[in-house]
Amino acid sequence: MRPLYFSLKVLIFQSIHLFFRKKKLVNPRKEFNAQTIFVVNHASAFMDPWVVAELQNPVLFFLTRGDIFKPWLKPITWASHMIPIFRTKENGADSAEKNEIIFQEVYRLLKKKKSIMIFGEGYTDDVFIRSLKPLKKGPARIGFGAMVSTNWELDIKIQCVGINYADPDAFRSDVLVSNSETIHLKDYKAGYLENPSKTINDLTKKITQLLRDQLTYLENAKLTPLHNHIQSITKQGIAHDNNDRSIPLEKRWRYSQSLAHFINENYDAEDNKWLDLEQDLSSYFGLLEQEKMKDKWIAKLQKKETLIDPLSYLYLLLGLPIFLVGAFHFILPYLGLKRFVERKFKRRVFWSGIKMILGQLIFAIYNIVLLFSLNAFLNLAENWMIWIYIIVVVPFLGLFAYNYYHKFLAIKSKLGLDKPLVEQLIQTRVELQERIFTIVKLG
Repeated sequence: MRPLYFSLKVLIFQSIHLFFRKKKLVNPRKEFNAQTIFVVNHASAFMDPWVVAELQNPVLFFLTRGDIFKPWLKPITWASHMIPIFRTKENGADSAEKNEIIFQEVYRLLKKKKSIMIFGEGYTDDVFIRSLKPLKKGPARIGFGAMVSTNWELDIKIQCVGINYADPDAFRSDVLVSNSETIHLKDYKAGYLENPSKTINDLTKKITQLLRDQLTYLENAKLTPLHNHIQSITKQGIAHDNNDRSIPLEKRWRYSQSLAHFINENYDAEDNKWLDLEQDLSSYFGLLEQEKMKDKWIAKLQKKETLIDPLSYLYLLLGLPIFLVGAFHFILPYLGLKRFVERKFKRRVFWSGIKMILGQLIFAIYNIVLLFSLNAFLNLAENWMIWIYIIVVVPFLGLFAYNYYHKFLAIKSKLGLDKPLVEQLIQTRVELQERIFTIVKLG
């Protein structure tokens, strides 16, 4: 394990545990030297490798698009376990020759019992979908190439890893990572020696099915909004901010999988009951967004529950000093980071991952300079106490400030609700709920 990779693991640990409220790893790999090619879905660009690297034990090397490998970045990319992979479209006609050299390096790492992570889809969509694009044959080719290079003496494996986000763009959302059964490539020796092309195709089909099984998989990616809206109304799935957190995350994920399977089997684009439900759900959630309201508020009012807990006012009163300290530590660097990332990276799908990692670094530098500068003038504490404060206390002050700010906005919005509109939304929600339970039968 190279030093920078270890440092990133430590840095990412805090970032991941602050960014996501709940995390779950299904069928975990416990060994560090797994000698495995991990094939991963690519749902959220820059966020995906950090999530897998943090939640998995094996030491990983990442196959990464070659156009980001600049000469001046070589020490960083090498130290952080990044390996370039080249595509003709971005890297020119000699990409195949370059990749042959890269594959030799991958084989060498696998021989040393290291593991490789490959994004099987090759690229990320601009809009988050609960689906899977066609997989490339690269993982199978690399795996068999490594076996051939060692005369089939090693036990190199392929394992599929599905990343399931509630919402990869939302701070304090949930994520579940599921590992499939392992595929032992030595079991395919006879078939490969007889017909390499057919065996590669067959294995790629198996990898595709295994990876789908680790995901909430919709055959039609355009039905992602319908799937999200249904699980938001039922509160049993993994839709961010619209789920019952008393239900374990894995159970909610299983529900979202079952719902996706039901939609795959039963949705009919020519059936009015589906089309009307899809349109009415879209109109309902569109109106909520327009009015800056949330379905969970309407759900509570539907059950005649109190929308604002009286203790919330006490929380705002007593928590104000802590919020101000947290804002003092984070507001300026956050605004600068937000402006920089959203101006420099045109594709929104990159924002959350870059903000998470770059933010951790910027916040650390900002607060180190800030606190030691203040201490030089005011002599507030011993240096070791300031380090403990920065490492242990400051991150949680930032998290508290974030939660406080959004709770304040929520209470302000709840106090200003239009009662006739709320009554209309409650009635609409009741009707949608009844129609969903009529159409969707999950057993």
